[in-house]
Amino acid sequence: MAAQAGKHVFLDKPIANTVAEGREISRVCEAAGVVLALGYQRRRENHFRWIKAEIDAGRFGRLVQAECNISRDRLGKIDLSSWRYQAAGTAGGVMLQIGIHYVDVLEMLLGPAKRVAGMAAQLVLPGDNPDVASLMLEHEGGAISNLTASYASARGDKEPQAVAVEANDTIREELEEFVACVRNGNKPETDGWWASRNLAVIGAGIRSAREGRVVDVDAVIAGAE
Repeated sequence: MAAQAGKHVFLDKPIANTVAEGREISRVCEAAGVVLALGYQRRRENHFRWIKAEIDAGRFGRLVQAECNISRDRLGKIDLSSWRYQAAGTAGGVMLQIGIHYVDVLEMLLGPAKRVAGMAAQLVLPGDNPDVASLMLEHEGGAISNLTASYASARGDKEPQAVAVEANDTIREELEEFVACVRNGNKPETDGWWASRNLAVIGAGIRSAREGRVVDVDAVIAGAE
């Protein structure tokens, strides 16, 4: 209605809950000859602008990988009547609500994503929407990026607190444990079964990337995959 009335349109992200709706909004605004802009303010933060300028100047060489995380503590702070925390109002939960900001940033820095693998879960917050999620994106230039988003990242303090720990020799410790197990028959902290499952997880990831589907780790272990 705004576009048909000749009014320019500014929407906060996301543009819609479905791609079809987003494309229709874009079509209507284009047909009406009005400006349609989206509120992706994160890309305007100075540190991202600096990175983008360095990339454009060729100072980073070939881009191959990026990691991005946005985490917030929403436990006990949400209104379940709000559309933000309902699947009907925000399909995809935390990834659509705040993770989409960094999809925008990653595509700005690394180029459009052409393939995506993802997982989401509802682990802490009430309601019916995922509160933790992860995406792995393959960009058109071949770079891989990882994006994680969470509403369930509890923080007890407003500022990070340093934790003092004693320096240790990790190689010596694992060899000393090995010797002790040989002598007393105890089980190592990381034995062959543990290492085999680690390997199965990697194998499942490799197959998932190759075949574009979720792969069950236990099925890999059982030789069914």
